[in-house]
This record gives sequence, C-alpha cells and structure tokens, in this order.
Amino acid sequence: MKEISCGKETGCSVLIIEDNSVDAQILRLVLEQRSIEVTYCSNGDQAWNLIHHVPVPDLVFLDLMLPGVNGFTLLEHIRSKSLWEKVPVVVVSGIGDIANVKEALRLGAAGYIHKPYDLRRLRDEINKYLARLITSLPAELKHGGYAKKPGHET
Repeated sequence: MKEISCGKETGCSVLIIEDNSVDAQILRLVLEQRSIEVTYCSNGDQAWNLIHHVPVPDLVFLDLMLPGVNGFTLLEHIRSKSLWEKVPVVVVSGIGDIANVKEALRLGAAGYIHKPYDLRRLRDEINKYLARLITSLPAELKHGGYAKKPGHET
C-alpha cells in the first residue's frame, strides 16, 4: 500500500497519548515522516488537561493503561466534548483481550492496534485515517493548495 502524506499545507495533526516512550517514539517517527504535526502526552492527567487547551487534532492514538486518568476514561471524555466527538481515536494497547477491545469500541474508538506494533499494520491504519481526512478536504488542499484546513488557522 502506498503511504499517504498530509503535507504541511493541510495542517494535519495527531495527538499521541502514550506512557511508554519507545512506543510513543515509534508512532511519532512514522507520523512525522509524513509531515504530520504531532502533540504528545505521557500520562492521563496531562492528556485530560491538554484536551481543553489544544486545537482539535485530526486523529488520536490512545494507550489504555496510563498513569493518572486511564485510557477508557479519556476516551469517554473525548467523546463528551462536542468539538472532539468526531475525531477518530485509535486505541494502542498491550492489553489485547477481547473484553477490552469490545469496551474500547463501545466507548467510541475507531480502531484498536495491539502492541508491540506490527509496523505494516500501523502504517496501514495511519493510511486509512489519512485517506479519510484528505477525502474530506476542499479540492484546493487535496491538490497542493496552501490554505490551512478549517479549524487549523494560526
């Protein structure tokens, strides 16, 4: 599958909420190779506060087992915010039992990636969400225009 890049002109952004620095760095590198702006939180409390103070991202990668507020509670919080309710949240977790997967999906997760990462699957998931994002952009941005995506003005 061809890798999809956002490009700086679209203002694509991703929020990573992950307490494991190695897992977070893998995500960050894969995303930044595609010119995607990355914001990173290493615990649930920091993420809870950040949700109220940063522009709404295009995609969230959320670990479930976090110090402070856990991922399930954060997912519910994200879904309760009107500006954030449509943002795809992909759960990334080492907890792969079916009950946790079902619970994350029930709470509104768009997908679930089990850790340790399979880089091919990770890239495919990123492609899937970027393709949806790019499809929703105005034509001038899809074809290399330089206007910022609505809601990402600086």
